[in-house]
Amino acid sequence: MLKNVFRLNSRRLLRLSGPDTENFLQGIISKDIRTCEPNNAVYSFLFSNKGRIQHDLFIYKEPSCSFLIECDAESIPKLKKTFLFYRLRKKVQIDEIDDKIYFSTPSIDSPSKSLLTVEDPRVPGFGFRSIVPAEADLVPSHEDGYLKRRLEWGLAEGSSECGDQLPFNMNGDLVNAVSLDKGCYVGQELTARTFHTGIIRRRVLPFKANENVPEEGPKEILDTEGVRRGKVIATHENLGLALCSLDNVDSKLFIDNAEIKLSVPSWWPQNRR
Repeated sequence: MLKNVFRLNSRRLLRLSGPDTENFLQGIISKDIRTCEPNNAVYSFLFSNKGRIQHDLFIYKEPSCSFLIECDAESIPKLKKTFLFYRLRKKVQIDEIDDKIYFSTPSIDSPSKSLLTVEDPRVPGFGFRSIVPAEADLVPSHEDGYLKRRLEWGLAEGSSECGDQLPFNMNGDLVNAVSLDKGCYVGQELTARTFHTGIIRRRVLPFKANENVPEEGPKEILDTEGVRRGKVIATHENLGLALCSLDNVDSKLFIDNAEIKLSVPSWWPQNRR
């Protein structure tokens, strides 16, 4: 078994190819696709026309100038439908592929059979993402190890956590998911307006509980008076992610009978803490 190398079975890939692919992506995603090269990746959102997240995406550029689009597996049909809706007459081919996504921590070498390995584009030092052929006979560690690391670092991911949320509530500005100086794209107007007003009332924060928190259970976070202070968006054992105000970081908070402690990730810029 490969220690600290995790196969992300909850993630899947689409390949977009054709002469219009880069311009097509540039017009619909929040990140400037021109910053994506074969030796890196970009993390981006795809918004509704109201500026809410429909999908969060990792995008990899292949040497052939096609792009691999990673999202959570359950969202692949919806994402493909969205791409087809916006494609119109553009020369873009959309294919599902069976290659697998692996994640490895920084101290571990990437899988030896990887087609592509890049640093996770959200936060320096978090780890590396690799694309590996489906037939590769690797024996990785359980994906729960990746989930645990992601929650400890305060990184929301996938439609169940990010879906229908506003980008800055999901820390889109802190994880390099939004290019504020690129041209128009779907949902751009509301995103730009929100950023320039400077009012971001709630953000995703990691928490640790004094006991395991059921994945299926209360989603509200309450203070000692029973007043709602936020909501849970992800849990695993005694770890989780909460959407709430930074004013509550030092408060005594509860999910049902479990007491939780919010924290501000060390990788956040000092002026955001």
